[in-house]
Amino acid sequence: MIVLHIGLPKTGTTTLQKVCLEKFANVVTPYSKEVWKRNIKKKFPNYIQKQNPKIWESTEGREFILKLIEISNSKVCNGNLIFSLETMCMPPFFVVDKSKLPFFKGCNSMEFPIVKHLSMMCKAVPEFSNVRIIITLRDQASWLASLYAEQTRQINNPTEKDFTNRVRKLLNDPSTEGAGFLNYSKLYKDLIEVVGDENVYPMFLEEINLPCYWQMVEEATNLPINYMQFCEMMNKRVRRRAINEGCWKIRRRERILRNAKFFNSLKQFGMPRQFYCLLDKIDVLIGDNRSDKFCLSSELENEIKAYCKPFNQELSMILDKDLSRMGY
Repeated sequence: MIVLHIGLPKTGTTTLQKVCLEKFANVVTPYSKEVWKRNIKKKFPNYIQKQNPKIWESTEGREFILKLIEISNSKVCNGNLIFSLETMCMPPFFVVDKSKLPFFKGCNSMEFPIVKHLSMMCKAVPEFSNVRIIITLRDQASWLASLYAEQTRQINNPTEKDFTNRVRKLLNDPSTEGAGFLNYSKLYKDLIEVVGDENVYPMFLEEINLPCYWQMVEEATNLPINYMQFCEMMNKRVRRRAINEGCWKIRRRERILRNAKFFNSLKQFGMPRQFYCLLDKIDVLIGDNRSDKFCLSSELENEIKAYCKPFNQELSMILDKDLSRMGY
């Protein structure tokens, strides 16, 4: 069995990976260091982001799928290979560096590249069709703010006004690349159309401190999960997050030394880790370290919620789950 945790990013994915999944030998995360895991964690998301879904009809694509199946059946995985790579479902709303912008080839603004890729993968290799999908979600208003905060280091003069203007453009112009990512209901329906509703596990960040969240992780992955341990840990994080609720940091700091031309040339000399730690400390002293914040205004939050309300109501009906109590 192959399990794919496809994101979305900024929905508690890093917490899930570092606190829970990373310790298991059959799980591939962005932080995996084993050689075979490093090769896969780079190659798989690159196919999704930068290749047309038709890549899976080619010999190269089929061979990669068969390789995944082979690994899942190996002694290390014992029939259960799990990927947790949110970059497979990366929305491009606020990405400034075009070299890092996912190229959703063969998809329009309202489509989900991961869904089209999964569909082609299942057709190319029918044995792949029993794949399980974990999709982590978060209320769209705070999700957009977190995505913007993540990109503020690359954005020229990030401000609350700039964030507001970008979000309103997204809401008013459906042709904006990735606009479909706000429609959680369509994303869920498209996924179950490809792999079946019994193989799609939607999980919500707002429930990360509840047993039901970790029970679903266990059900989807067949991993032994200590519910109460994780719930206690997450309760502490939720309380810390509540202190700064509604505001996000603007990350201005530039990595002056790290970005210098001589830096890459130093790698060939095999400098020790302590040397790079020293560079980071110097960067902190000489870089732009202003720690400004921007807030999600109640007016903009209401606009986002009004736009997404039909999608969330439909998803609530499909799942038979009251999402409104979590702010959706």
